[in-house]
Amino acid sequence: SIRGAGLAGSVIQAMLGDQLKNMARSVEAQAFANDTDLYDQVGFYQAELAAGRRVIVVSHSQGNFYANAAHARLSSSSVVTMDRFAIVSVATPASNVATAPIPECDGKCYTSLTTDLIVQGARQVFPDTLAPNVTDLTVVDDDIKSHAFRDAYLASSPARTQIFKQIRGYLG
Repeated sequence: SIRGAGLAGSVIQAMLGDQLKNMARSVEAQAFANDTDLYDQVGFYQAELAAGRRVIVVSHSQGNFYANAAHARLSSSSVVTMDRFAIVSVATPASNVATAPIPECDGKCYTSLTTDLIVQGARQVFPDTLAPNVTDLTVVDDDIKSHAFRDAYLASSPARTQIFKQIRGYLG
C-alpha cells in the first residue's frame, strides 16, 4: 500500500495499479527509440540552441521521461552545447533529472508534492522515482489527486515558488 495512507492508499493503489503497470512498460529505454514527438522536440531544441538561445523545458509527469530522453539525445550530439539547456521537472515519476543542478535547487532540481497521489503510486511501481520534496497540505477541490500542473502545482504556493525559483536560476 501507499506509505502512510492506510486504507485510502490501498484503494488508490488498486485504482492506479493497471495504469502504472502500463506506464512502467512504456518507459523502458527503447520506448522512445522511434517516437516522432521526441524527434520533433529534439529538432526544435537543437534549432533554438544553435541560434544561441536558452531552452528551459518545464516538464510535467510523464513529460519528464521525454525531457530526460531529449537531454540524452542532445548531449550525444556534437551540434549543440548543453550549457544553455535545462529541465525544470514537475510531478516526476522519473528517477533523475538529466540537467545540471543549480544552487536554486538546493540539490533537488525537481518539484513533486508530498500529496501527489500519482507520484506516490509511481513510487510503488518504480521504487527509484524521486521522492516528493514539497509539502503543501492544501487540497484543491478541482484536483483531488494533487497532480495537475495548474490546479495542484501552480495553485500550491510552495510548489509554485520552487518551480519559478528554478526557472529563474536557469535563466541566470
